[in-house]
Amino acid sequence: MKSLWWLYAVLGMTIGWHPLYAQFGNDGQTIVPAPVIMPAVLSPKPLHPRLPADKWFAKDKVDHAMSSVLLTASTMFVTRSELQWSESRSAVAAVSIPLVLGIGKEIYDKFHMNHVASSKDLVADIIGIGVGLLMFKD
Repeated sequence: MKSLWWLYAVLGMTIGWHPLYAQFGNDGQTIVPAPVIMPAVLSPKPLHPRLPADKWFAKDKVDHAMSSVLLTASTMFVTRSELQWSESRSAVAAVSIPLVLGIGKEIYDKFHMNHVASSKDLVADIIGIGVGLLMFKD
């Protein structure tokens, strides 16, 4: 690191940072020492591990589909046999619960490190919901 001090200084001055400190924020009041910032900026390694590719045929998709099948089928069973709801009312509940949970999971994944929000997961959820509904078709 000591041999690269000149690179930190030149790069820092080029992008508006003082070689010894960097100011952030609209008011310029937050001061962070440049030696803390520059190694992270110049590092060839990512700051967090690479996430695996989102494949169509993966264990994750099976988990999503099976969870949706179980949630849909169990909701249909409980609402039809225990609560005596109509088939259409039961279907609305059976579709809504796993769909809301699936969308919520993808929103969670979008905003948390080491998680990837995936439209493919939602497709797997919808397939699972369809299979769960077909199990209770009259």
